[in-house]
Amino acid sequence: MIESNNQFDQDEYTAALFERAEDLALFTNAEPDDHGQITLNAIILDQSIVLPQMITPMFLSPGPELKNVKLAQESGKTLVGLISNSQGGYLSIALELAAGKLIKLPDGNYSTLVQGRRRIRVSQVKETDTQVIVKGVPISDTPKKSNSKLKALSKTARTLFEQVIQLDRTIPDEAHLYALNVSDPGELADMIATAISPEVEKRIHIIELVDPEERLIFVNQLLAEEIDILTLEEEIQSKVQREMDRGQREAYLREQVRAIQSELGEGDVWDQEIDEYRTRLDNLNPPEYVKDAVQIEIRRLSVNPAFAPETGIIRNYIEWLLDLPWKEPFDKEISIPLAQKTLEKNHFGLKKAKERILEYLAVRKLNPRTNQPILCFIGPPGTGKTSL
Repeated sequence: MIESNNQFDQDEYTAALFERAEDLALFTNAEPDDHGQITLNAIILDQSIVLPQMITPMFLSPGPELKNVKLAQESGKTLVGLISNSQGGYLSIALELAAGKLIKLPDGNYSTLVQGRRRIRVSQVKETDTQVIVKGVPISDTPKKSNSKLKALSKTARTLFEQVIQLDRTIPDEAHLYALNVSDPGELADMIATAISPEVEKRIHIIELVDPEERLIFVNQLLAEEIDILTLEEEIQSKVQREMDRGQREAYLREQVRAIQSELGEGDVWDQEIDEYRTRLDNLNPPEYVKDAVQIEIRRLSVNPAFAPETGIIRNYIEWLLDLPWKEPFDKEISIPLAQKTLEKNHFGLKKAKERILEYLAVRKLNPRTNQPILCFIGPPGTGKTSL
């Protein structure tokens, strides 16, 4: 069983689906024999897990399953959908299915519309090279007697389902109206599960829950989880939208400020700040490798939006580099004990970094001919600065 990736006219395909949905009503559920069992051809439901009350397209490749669907249609019978288990066999609970008209796709595969019907308790599975035949007993969803707990669970399910529909606009409003008119608790649970379309493992679990009360409890849990997820998604989307609106508003206001400054002949404040950095760099005359690094950061700053988060980080880094006294002579006597005391006082930890600084100072003390300044910075630029 596969899904086709072929592209064809969506409107034609949708119209064909509605037409085939009407054909499903022609297939009646199988009549049990004297022992209460039904015998039907079967197909294997892998990832395409169909729930009771669900109508969904299914894609079939040529093989035994396609042959079984054709045999069922020719005889006007329903099918049984078997679900594989982890032991290599099948679950004891299967699903009776009605399969509509087959349509051949351009890639050679076939599409059919499938409707989930009753649950079947499987008593026998007979497999051959060409087909799978299942014997089983249909399971009634109708509870033996109505009780207060079932009524309360049904009411809770309808309330939670209404909240889900309000949060998830992909579910039509008509689904809630339909839920209000479903009196059978088991059918209500199946109908809601079909609407919210849970993941495969949860669908399988719903099929296995024969007791309507247990099924309603599980579906209510799914609805509560869905509400939590949808509420969180709505909060995130609202927050993102607010941030986008604020960013657009800031950009609009900045453009207005630039236009006003241009009219007043004052120029752009942002361009003025970048020009100031270039002037400070020329006056500082640092080593060539430092000059290259600062010029790269200034270029990054010039093309970055003024309100971007990383703009502040780049600006602080440039300020930090330009504030260093690169060309000032150093004629102070180096005191290793004083340097060690200063490092221990101003910075906690960083043992290896401190040792490296003291080693450098010791070398400078032995060879004081160079005029390079001794400046030690530990931590992010602009914080934790120790000058020696």
